[in-house]
Amino acid sequence: MGGLSGLTVAERTQVQAAAALSVRLEEVRCGLARGAPGITDEDLVRLANGLSRAMAAIERYASRRTLETPRRGVAAYLATRGMAAE
Repeated sequence: MGGLSGLTVAERTQVQAAAALSVRLEEVRCGLARGAPGITDEDLVRLANGLSRAMAAIERYASRRTLETPRRGVAAYLATRGMAAE
């Protein structure tokens, strides 16, 4: 998506939320593997679903950006580079 500097505030917030969910999901997975008290399979499922929704939203942002990018022909591209199509 072009890096954080090219994102809108909403897109950046969504990326940050997905990152936080991803980190928390890994913490819960490790806790379950260690048998830590107070962590349930339900916690794991909730976090996985939340991360899935966050990533789907990011994918929608990314696909919207792709659709908004105008398609140029080879001649137009070469003209921006100071070359002529032959």
